[in-house]
Formats: sequence, structure tokens, C-alpha cells
Amino acid sequence: MAKKLLVVGGAGALGRGVVSRFSRASWGVTSVGFSANEDADNNVLLPAGNSQAQQTLQEISDRYGKMNTVVCTAGGWAGGSIRDAESLANLSDMHAKNLESAFLGAWEV
Repeated sequence: MAKKLLVVGGAGALGRGVVSRFSRASWGVTSVGFSANEDADNNVLLPAGNSQAQQTLQEISDRYGKMNTVVCTAGGWAGGSIRDAESLANLSDMHAKNLESAFLGAWEV
């Protein structure tokens, strides 16, 4: 039976490389993110701007069972001045991309 890997952020620049490498090594790879990765065996897509961490964990567990390994490659930066009108939206975006993705990566799936 193939080992299973969950890649949080599997469609990003770093995530694509991780998915590709483990797929070539015959691991069953599930990618979680805002877009799909064609090299992954399974993709769990998150709606943009919506916190879905707990629902995502349950969905992955129900659909694919226990993972052997979890790798978190998700993250992002939204810079700018605190005085910019979009600074609170940027903060919310960074929270979702960095903290919630790390939570997914640390959770035992």
C-alpha cells in the first residue's frame, strides 16, 4: 500500500515541487489549496477568503483516511502601509494563508 502525503499549499511554487517529487516516488498525494495540482492524486479546493480549516480536516479524513505525512508549503505576504484602506483585508488574508495553513499542517489527519 502506498504511503499517503497531504500537501497544504500543493499548487503553489514550493508545493508543486513537493507534490511532483512524492508522486514520482509512488506516494499517494493529496493537495489542499485554492487551486488544483494536476500531479496530485487528489485535490481539496478551498474557497478564497473563507476559513475552512476544521471542515477541510474532516473532509480529508473522511475521503482519504489517515495520512502518513503532512507538509505545509502554503503562505503569503500582503504588504503595505497600516494607513492603507485595505490593510485590515490584507491582515485577514495573511492570517488565513499563514496561520490557518500552518494549523492544517500541524494537525494529525
